[in-house]
Amino acid sequence: MDVQGGDMCGIILPNGRDCQGAVAPDSPLNLCAEHIRAAAVLAEMLELEPVPTAQPACPVCGYDGSVLPEKYSDHEQNHAPLVYYLRFGDRIKIGTTTNLERRLVVIPHDELLATEPGSFSVEHHRHRQFANLRLTGEWFTAAPQLLTFVESIRA
Repeated sequence: MDVQGGDMCGIILPNGRDCQGAVAPDSPLNLCAEHIRAAAVLAEMLELEPVPTAQPACPVCGYDGSVLPEKYSDHEQNHAPLVYYLRFGDRIKIGTTTNLERRLVVIPHDELLATEPGSFSVEHHRHRQFANLRLTGEWFTAAPQLLTFVESIRA
């Protein structure tokens, strides 16, 4: 995933392909300049503030063990927190939500594979459990190991 010796942007485009933008060497995020600008505009529109951290964040998913303030969760809580598994091509996203319906509208995907009860701590555990399959962010290779696990929680 290199672009002339540097990392590629971690964004998956709506067509399922990786963004081909290069990550700036000093960027704190795995995003190209265009997507950093887009994220900044979105954060400003939503009036987001940085999430306070109680301990060093996980290098895998960024979870710091704290409970996120309500403004960082889904806008409308429709159900108890759950961890979801979305397939998009040969990738699987492992995420958490209290508003699955909204997530399914916002995140590009081909299929909702499964859900399991749980919040950030369960999501964090799954990210660590499948760290060897991580592509970028919360996206993982749809390898047999992960697919077998997803099938086991679907049953």
